[in-house]
Amino acid sequence: KNKNQSQEDVSKPSQLADEVEGSTWLACLAVLCCDYADSAEQLFAAQTVMHRLRRAKLLEAIDLEMEDPNRYLSSDLNVNLHLLATDYLHWMDHFHPKLGVLVQQYLTEHVINVDTNEEQLKGELTILTLAAVTYLIASHATQ
Repeated sequence: KNKNQSQEDVSKPSQLADEVEGSTWLACLAVLCCDYADSAEQLFAAQTVMHRLRRAKLLEAIDLEMEDPNRYLSSDLNVNLHLLATDYLHWMDHFHPKLGVLVQQYLTEHVINVDTNEEQLKGELTILTLAAVTYLIASHATQ
């Protein structure tokens, strides 16, 4: 290859990147909650989460909608928030039962209605989730 061809190859986006879909947030949380994940993997996942929270709007950092973009197409924000909360609870329970219990308790105490602010909901769920995951990792490390 000549110099120009190799520069063109580097500048072309990977076709794989176009095919990969899903939530970065959920993928990182899955690694963080995984008992058998390598510490380097968990460190990378934690750095990715922190980078997303610092660089993106909160509404975009928690990208649960990327798991199934067609699921959250309702013009009614209240319907979308209910779906989001239900799906988030399902994922957290799947990752670790204690996360599911915490999210369920939060959702029981914070009824989603027409006045619910999406950014506030995602923000509070973020803080709750990160605190719980940090606790789970710390308690696992001391065992």
